[in-house]
Order: sequence, then structure tokens, then C-alpha cells
Amino acid sequence: MTSSVFIEELRSEIPEIADAAKNISKFWHKPKEDEVELSNRQDSSAVATEEPSKFCVPRCLQNLQRDDLEIVFLGTGSSVPSKYRNVSSIHVNLFSKGGLLLDCGEGTLAQLKRRYGIIGADSAVRNLKCIWISHSHADHHAGLSRMLALRRDLLKGVAHEPILVIGPEQIGEFLKEHIKLEDLDMLFLDFDDITLLKWLKKVLSEAGLLRLISFPEHCPDTKAFGVILESAERMNHDKVVQGWKVVYSGDMRPCSQVIEASLGATILIHEATFEDGLVEEAIARNHSTIKEAIEVGDSADLPLLPKVLPYLKLLFRNNG
Repeated sequence: MTSSVFIEELRSEIPEIADAAKNISKFWHKPKEDEVELSNRQDSSAVATEEPSKFCVPRCLQNLQRDDLEIVFLGTGSSVPSKYRNVSSIHVNLFSKGGLLLDCGEGTLAQLKRRYGIIGADSAVRNLKCIWISHSHADHHAGLSRMLALRRDLLKGVAHEPILVIGPEQIGEFLKEHIKLEDLDMLFLDFDDITLLKWLKKVLSEAGLLRLISFPEHCPDTKAFGVILESAERMNHDKVVQGWKVVYSGDMRPCSQVIEASLGATILIHEATFEDGLVEEAIARNHSTIKEAIEVGDSADLPLLPKVLPYLKLLFRNNG
């Protein structure tokens, strides 16, 4: 299914998506003086809007070009996928500077093909600089070996460097066994390892990134990590502008580590596997609810999240 077909299907199932997209865009662009506000809907499914002009674009995003950064949610369903939520994976597309994957659950390659088409997905895989895995649960890494094998095949006969895979030691042990069967053309960096830090710095520099910092969480039954990505400074109208900062939680319960990591963040990607009525199940499975994710964002003083989230919830209103 191409992205255009997917979007049309989504619009037919949830007609309000079109208006929601227009309203979200107003948070980033001051509306024209002659633009008429959308009237409030009378039905219970209406989404309340706030005055968009009160929000200012962060300096790090001012005049950011379309081909500077794209974050594609290939899967946010963790171990509870549904029709519109595959298992975990996020593509950080840096265009001419390459790209990164944050987690790589089963079906990640298929999701890339749905987003970019077959040729575009091959290009995205070919240009990957790094794959970062948060922890050893299968819904976060079951698509990894397929992704690495495809990249190897696409670059066969072309001068290139091995891709860097970062993750906990369990992922390293898994890959160590797999390469006994086939070469995956990669280097593995354990969260606790410092032997490949020079290689990591080289990869980050090529991608226009300043830092990639993995931070531990408090999940008791697995070695789970979150990650901070920070871009390098750039010039904007002859002025030096601080780079953007993206924080990804991986699987977790709300904790101080993520709040601390998210201070000053441009974007916080926080898991919200369960709806608010399933808080007990979220606790039992070491996941978070939508409300808890919002509270973490509020604690980190991220002002845009509460405004955007009501629109995003439209996507999942028909899910069981």
C-alpha cells in the first residue's frame, strides 16, 4: 500500500483528520489576518483548539528546511500492535546526511516500504548510519537482522563502511550468533562499551549530529535504555542557532531519568502503549498510558504536547 492510498483510506475512516492537520500546522505558522477560525463542532467527537498564534517556533527549528529532518513513526504499538500501530521503530531521516533507526521491531522494513515505496525504502536502508536498540525484547529488534542483510546486499560492490548498531549486550550476543550464519556488515557498540567511541563520533559527525547519549531507565526485568539525539549548531541568517534535541524513551514506566533527559528537548517521543483505563496493565507490563506520557512531557516543560495530542488521539479512536 502506497502512502497516498493509506492517507486516503485514513481520511475515509476518520474525516476529521483533514481539519486536524490544518489546525496543527497553525501551531507553527501564524494564521493570515483574513483566515476564518473553524467553528466549534457540536458532536462529542469534536477536538478543542487553542489559539495557535500564541506558540512560537523554537529557535532551533526556525527556517529549518523540509530536507533537514524528518521523524517517521514506523511503529509505536510496542508489544500490543494494532491496525495502525506496528511494533516499535522510528526512522530519523536526515536526508543527504543519512538516517538512523530507533528500534527495529518485526515488520519495520515493510513499514519503510509503505512510507517510501520499494525504491525509496531501499534508499533509506542504504543510507542508514546507525541502528539504536533500546532493549532486548523481540518487539524492538526482531526486524534487525533482515534490515542489516538488505543493507549489505544493496551496497554489495559499492565502497562503504559497516553500519553501527548500538544496544544492550544481549543484542550483541544475538548478532554474534547470527553472523556465524551470514555476514551482516555491521559493527556493534554495547551501551557500556567505549572501544568504538571514535567510530561513533565519526558516524555522528557525518550525520550532522553532536551527541547520541543512551541513558538507563528503571525497568526491573530488562536492561532498558532511552536515547538523546542532539544536532550540531547551524547558521540561520548569519546567526549561530542551537541544534535540535530529540529524546526517545523506549519502553518504560514514567521515571525521573526521562524527565531529566527531556529538559530543554525540542521533541520528546514517549511511549504510550496503553489507554488511560488500562493503567494497571501498563504497570504490570512496565509500560505507560497516554495520560502518564503527557505528565512526563509537562514535567519536562514541553508546552506543545498537550495542544497536539488531542489531534493525534483521533488516529486511534476506533481501535479496540
